[in-house]
Amino acid sequence: MEAVLNELVSVEDLLKFERKFQSEKAAGSVSKSTQFEYAWCLVRSKYNDDIRKGLALLEELLPKGSKEEQRDYVFYLAVGNYRLKEYEKALKYVRGLLQTEPQNNQAKELEGLIDKAMKKGEGAAPPLSSFPSHPHPPAPRHPQVPHSSVKSPSLPAAWALWSLFR
Repeated sequence: MEAVLNELVSVEDLLKFERKFQSEKAAGSVSKSTQFEYAWCLVRSKYNDDIRKGLALLEELLPKGSKEEQRDYVFYLAVGNYRLKEYEKALKYVRGLLQTEPQNNQAKELEGLIDKAMKKGEGAAPPLSSFPSHPHPPAPRHPQVPHSSVKSPSLPAAWALWSLFR
């Protein structure tokens, strides 16, 4: 889990997904998958402004996603907030996820790391505040989206999860 929290997006990947996002936006419609890929890259940036932009894109996607997509959006909302040391928000997201998927091991592990960071008063992730809040950083080979061995929640449960974060 710490690898997920500390992984930085490559400049090349970030620029690739940013171009794809901007191209679709200019054409008038951005697909959910393109928006998620770009947000996923931004959340893994070393720059706080990029992480915040990624979180905004994920929050925008949340009400539009299927229950499986919502699980991924909520997980990366927790990861992004953890990386910003916004532990209360990160905990809110991860606990919302655990409410609908109590056996989700990645969410349980993330919850433990958030709790640990809150008790220490500092994060396990590198201090992002020491990085400038601008240019573009490193990225993934391809998304390692969290999967659960537990059956996904029903649609009403997914919407209930979404409503927790509005």
